[in-house]
Amino acid sequence: MTTKTTHTPAPWKSRDAVVLHGIEKSQDCAILDGENCIIGECFEKVGRTSEGRFLYRPSQANAAHIVRCVNEREELIEVLRYAAALNWEVENKIHAILARAQQEG
Repeated sequence: MTTKTTHTPAPWKSRDAVVLHGIEKSQDCAILDGENCIIGECFEKVGRTSEGRFLYRPSQANAAHIVRCVNEREELIEVLRYAAALNWEVENKIHAILARAQQEG
């Protein structure tokens, strides 16, 4: 028996400051669900320490990109279905993309 996993329902939003346990964390670039629950934080790699460890900083741009992709997914799938119906030359490729999207939830 396989269990299909799903992600937190959209729409998502991003914030560059959130309150967590009553404390504002202004350095975080959080991704929140529709109930303002933190579901992720985004960072970007900015270098390495002398010991070779990566250095990171909060990334509002990465958070905004992820949120935009999640929130536009359903509309993109609808456009692909429409395009497949109009153009038989790309129909097989579009159907393969749609099948992957369905598997990913």
